[in-house]
Amino acid sequence: MLYFRKHIFGLLALVISISLGVYIIFNEPIDIVAKNIDSVVNITTTDGIGTGVIISSKGIIITNAHVVLKDATTLTDKITVTFTNSNEIAGIVLYYNKDKDLAVIKIETKDILSVSKLECVFKPKLGETVIAVGNPFGTLSWTVTKGIISSLTRELLSSYPIVYQSDVLAVSGNSGGPVYNLQGKIIGLVFAVWKYNGGSTFSGHTFILPAIDICKTLNYWNIQYEGRNT
Repeated sequence: MLYFRKHIFGLLALVISISLGVYIIFNEPIDIVAKNIDSVVNITTTDGIGTGVIISSKGIIITNAHVVLKDATTLTDKITVTFTNSNEIAGIVLYYNKDKDLAVIKIETKDILSVSKLECVFKPKLGETVIAVGNPFGTLSWTVTKGIISSLTRELLSSYPIVYQSDVLAVSGNSGGPVYNLQGKIIGLVFAVWKYNGGSTFSGHTFILPAIDICKTLNYWNIQYEGRNT
């Protein structure tokens, strides 16, 4: 009877916590990586490198707009998407917004795709642990790094009210890569890092486009994806 009561009270506490909007953590970092890493892809273009993440089993990938742009107004000529199993597929840009630094790539494949889920409702908390997966320098594919949310109030882009700052390590090639919370959901995409010494040295400060705002843009474009709540 005591065992039964403990579990009933535990279940009630869980329901109450959810109803109050408490952020409940279920997973260890190793579980987050194992579940999501196959949905992270390397993006190689005629003009550069980056990272993306699959958000729909229908072949929808999100990344930064600057990853797929040749210059301020022109799309790159060719996009190649590489998976963890080394398969390569050509991608096309469905939508992009330079000001929001967001792009949607579509791929066509008969393979079953791993998908990551966007966190479209809850913001991360200051000090919360996050995990990034990316393609540093275009050669260190599927590098996993861990850090915390250092700030929730950076104002770096006029098209976003705020962006997040983190000490999760990111460098050239991580652009467009997902950042996960410990529930295994994407809380944002890496889009910039802070450099010094004339731009030659990485400071360790990484900036993240909030998933909540990414979801709003995807909804406006009528993109179907895991985690969509409207």
